[in-house]
Amino acid sequence: MKAYLLFPMLFVSAALAAEINKPPARPGLEIKAKFAEFRLKDNTAYYSNDVVVIDPPAKPGDAPTIIRCRELTARRAASGKLDSIVAFHNVEIDQGDTHARGQKAVYSASSEQMVLTGAFPPFALPILFSPQGTNTGTEIVYNRLTDKLWFTNVSTYIPGASLNNAEKGKTNSAATNKTVTPKTPAPAGAK
Repeated sequence: MKAYLLFPMLFVSAALAAEINKPPARPGLEIKAKFAEFRLKDNTAYYSNDVVVIDPPAKPGDAPTIIRCRELTARRAASGKLDSIVAFHNVEIDQGDTHARGQKAVYSASSEQMVLTGAFPPFALPILFSPQGTNTGTEIVYNRLTDKLWFTNVSTYIPGASLNNAEKGKTNSAATNKTVTPKTPAPAGAK
């Protein structure tokens, strides 16, 4: 085969291989409400009355994130991509068996973080609860990129059943992991 024909074939093969190896496109975000106002000059949208946001999972098999609130604003950047979402009034965030509640949730696309603040009656602070335990704090921050949570002024409650399972070695908690090194030395005389 002539060399000048081989190069275009290799180029097309490489392009096809790159296209096949691309991760599938993530499904889009869906926002439902009884009322919406689109402010075209400001690149913002305002939703109110029974607002529901459905964010499909980033990974196949994961649960979608569903946000419910009374009011929501969404802003697009100059590029046309989503820049921020702010949910107000009795914000409920559910993802599988993990649930968060607060008065205001602010999502920033640039940092991929969501910050939840404000009391959610009857709770005096924002709250996050799951089968592993319940956490309250003045601020709950979730980073989607690192899949980590941060709490300010945290109070944690771990159900007795979770503690019993840790003692029996049924979890991967630090309580059963022999390689965990304490961050502070044990008090003098402790065993």
